[in-house]
Amino acid sequence: MVKASDYIAKVQKVTSIPDVMQFWSHIEGGNAPGWPAGKAFEYLIIRSFELEGAEVRYPYEVPGDNANVIEQIDGTVYVLHASFLIESKDFRKQRTNIEPIAKLKLRLERRPPSTLGILFSRQGLTDAALEIGLPPNILLWQGNEIAVALRNRKMIAGPQVKLRHSIEDGVRDYSLLDEGWP
Repeated sequence: MVKASDYIAKVQKVTSIPDVMQFWSHIEGGNAPGWPAGKAFEYLIIRSFELEGAEVRYPYEVPGDNANVIEQIDGTVYVLHASFLIESKDFRKQRTNIEPIAKLKLRLERRPPSTLGILFSRQGLTDAALEIGLPPNILLWQGNEIAVALRNRKMIAGPQVKLRHSIEDGVRDYSLLDEGWP
């Protein structure tokens, strides 16, 4: 069985923008050798924040009583004087429905009110999930804007832009593609 520390050691070999983009290309192609489905995406997101200087915690489990796992967190990022719980969804051929949003919302409710969430969905959200609406403390990142942020080293700038639009305009799913980043 592969341990979390093995995945961390593996992803920390990604050290440059070309490395990030090559790994991203493997993820998009559904061919990240040596990684279970979805796991490469989780770790690349956290590693990308780390490469830009953010303090991070890679995916981890929160134990409960009797050593039961009560939560599996895809990562935590500390940036811009803010704390973000990360949820990453890498479905190959389907968009993300409401369930991961609801899970992330419940996780945030167990933490201080200043804690925010980011849902990274490589394929985007279903219409139903968007119609129900995102909670105000969860920011959404979707496919192409993730690629743009990775390529341009804007993983730290992204939450700042999204927070600004959420606060000023009430837009929780603002697309970073509207920022004019190449």
